[in-house]
Amino acid sequence: MFFDDRDFVFAIARHKVMTVYGQKGQKVMAIDLTGTAKALEYARKCQDAQGW
Repeated sequence: MFFDDRDFVFAIARHKVMTVYGQKGQKVMAIDLTGTAKALEYARKCQDAQGW
């Protein structure tokens, strides 16, 4: 998946679980996102410190 808006990832990370569905609408898996927002926050601070 490609996107231009960097905040898109952070919007997803604020949720607790990301559910993936198959082509026929069936639930394929649920991905636990616990800690994802905090990890991305640290990564963004690191990138900002490096001038990215």
